[in-house]
Amino acid sequence: MGEKSQARKGNGKRSIGAYDRDYRYRISYVNACNKQQVQDSCMSMIPIIGVRVMLQVLLRAGFVVVRQVGSHLKLYHPLTKRSITLAMHTGDLSRKMITAIIKQAGLSIGQFLKLLGK
Repeated sequence: MGEKSQARKGNGKRSIGAYDRDYRYRISYVNACNKQQVQDSCMSMIPIIGVRVMLQVLLRAGFVVVRQVGSHLKLYHPLTKRSITLAMHTGDLSRKMITAIIKQAGLSIGQFLKLLGK
């Protein structure tokens, strides 16, 4: 019973063919990035920044701090009537969070990078 159950469940190792395919894919992806055939998918244009830097960018974009409750800031843009809540926690923001904040602010990535100074 022990040998049959092991054979059905497998030993947890990948087959050599799957390893070769994965390795070949990674090598071709890296080569494409080095040759700049793939433009935007090699590296994100959005840098990883902290919350304080994001706050400075939003203030430069015209947002005004309306109120603060605990560690959360409520920002409002008087012209576009958009509001954003920023959690002023320590550490860096993820790229996904930065992208969400940029969308909520109604900014493009180019405008964001210009306001950031990069």
